[in-house]
Amino acid sequence: MSFRVGLAFALMAVILPLSPKMPSISLDGAWAYALSEAVGRGLVFGRDIVFTLGPYAPVYTKVFHPATDALTLFAGLLLALSTAGGLYLLMRGRGWQPLAVWFLLLPGIACSRDALFLAIPLIAGLGLLKTTRAVSAAGLLAPIGLLALVKGTFLLFGMAVLGLSACLLIKRREAGTLLSPLLTMSVFWMLAGQPVGALFDYLSTSIHMALAFSEPMALGGPLSDILLYLSSVTGILWVLLKSREMTSRTRRWVVTLCFLYLFVCFKAAFTRHGGHAFTAALAPLLVTLLLPAFVRLRDVLPALVPAAITFFTITANATAPDLLRNSLITWRTFQHGIHMRLTHPEWLRENHALTRMYWNSRTPLPQLPGRVDIYSFDQTTLLAANLNWSPRPVFQSYSVFDKTLAGMNRAHLLGEHAPDNILFRLAPVDNRLPALEDGASWPALLSLYQSKGVVQGFLWLEKKREAPLNLPAPERDCKRFKLGEAVSVAKNERTFATLQIKPSLTGRLITTLYHASPLHISLTRSDNTLKRYRINASMAEAGFLLSPLVESTDDFAALSAGQTLQRESFVSTFTVEAHHIWQWQRHFTVCQWAE
Repeated sequence: MSFRVGLAFALMAVILPLSPKMPSISLDGAWAYALSEAVGRGLVFGRDIVFTLGPYAPVYTKVFHPATDALTLFAGLLLALSTAGGLYLLMRGRGWQPLAVWFLLLPGIACSRDALFLAIPLIAGLGLLKTTRAVSAAGLLAPIGLLALVKGTFLLFGMAVLGLSACLLIKRREAGTLLSPLLTMSVFWMLAGQPVGALFDYLSTSIHMALAFSEPMALGGPLSDILLYLSSVTGILWVLLKSREMTSRTRRWVVTLCFLYLFVCFKAAFTRHGGHAFTAALAPLLVTLLLPAFVRLRDVLPALVPAAITFFTITANATAPDLLRNSLITWRTFQHGIHMRLTHPEWLRENHALTRMYWNSRTPLPQLPGRVDIYSFDQTTLLAANLNWSPRPVFQSYSVFDKTLAGMNRAHLLGEHAPDNILFRLAPVDNRLPALEDGASWPALLSLYQSKGVVQGFLWLEKKREAPLNLPAPERDCKRFKLGEAVSVAKNERTFATLQIKPSLTGRLITTLYHASPLHISLTRSDNTLKRYRINASMAEAGFLLSPLVESTDDFAALSAGQTLQRESFVSTFTVEAHHIWQWQRHFTVCQWAE
């Protein structure tokens, strides 16, 4: 009993943001805070706000906001207790050791919230084998609905688990239990102040962004991380396939769920390597800790050794792995949060107010009238100034992954809720062509807004009083070219373009399993100098300014003011190249037009 209670507290210590982070001005910090602010302002997810996370994002980000704190703790508590219940059920009759290991290790190893939260549907699916009670099955599956509101991309794995669970539960004549995730989702959606009619919009846009993420955000990393991860997966599958304790039916179920979980974590870790590799460090270890539910403890060793090596090696690339120190920090943070919330209830609100004052003092913005938006990100800076934020749906430009999302942002600028003022600063990621991010909105920005000067490094754009309601559709000149072939650029004052570059069948498969080979665009300017940038096929299809080459906020300011950029800024030709050309179709379509 003591380890059961201890495990519940360990999960609460790891999941509950009792000592949350305060807003920060980094790219990730900006979207984390903006999502909470969106809930506080009553913006509708899936319509006003389109992102990969939902109204319960603070459970994932651990960023404090007065409007979301109570709901965040309630949702986090439900996830922690339901996960504890699932683990009790899984390990029932397997001795005290498995739960003791979870209790002792989890606070020290929980380095990835993706791996941890994705494990909740895995535990639910595995737990169905351990109970025949409909109430228990409903309790296991219920958190999947809440997870989808924390991060929309969790829905994909959750749907896979629910699909498999349906096969089992229908045979048991317990299909009604499949409604529990939908009920949980609906209740928590309404608790967050979201209209029921927008739930489908949120789910569909979240899935769309998840599926569109891979090619634009692909980023490589050490091959050794991938090899270590695959060795861990091999060890886990070896243990499961060699075990004699399970029936063949149980083995198929466990192997399928574990493999799906490990594949989803592989994608989460290695589509965009870097810090996401922590997901790959933790996921095999969590699966290994679940194996004693179906395998004798002594038989787990072939999976535990590679999983432990993977964890310590990958985490060592970022920080010295110290389980005892990490565990102590987790418990002390948990204790500190409880103590401060009980003895000083206004502690977090005061820190939040002071943090906003600090960021506003760092970058003081004027009190602009009317609705205000900010490009490319920097939402924390804008919100700290208490401006009337009127965000475009995909509110950070780097995440406008394709023409559908770009169309939403463009429509916002042309609609009745368009901002009266915009603070604009170019900040492309991954050495992308600067004009690519939110490029489809540039014609509207240049036509409907006028430059009012520079404020704290941002170009201040004010909406024209007599701005046209609709922009005319320009005539386009479309031609086919080969990858690597020089393409001549039309000689216009401003030449916009779309590039329709499609992956090959092999490329689609590789993108599904891992990520695509990156594309690069080399632009030859009028003075014969060459500029090379990364370009993303799905973003290039949405449209962008091809010539003149805009590389900085100052360049965009000159265009907005009606000035002609220097001659060397104009592009005469360009080529598109792929490192692995076989992943792409050889021919692509270029459409150019003046605007």
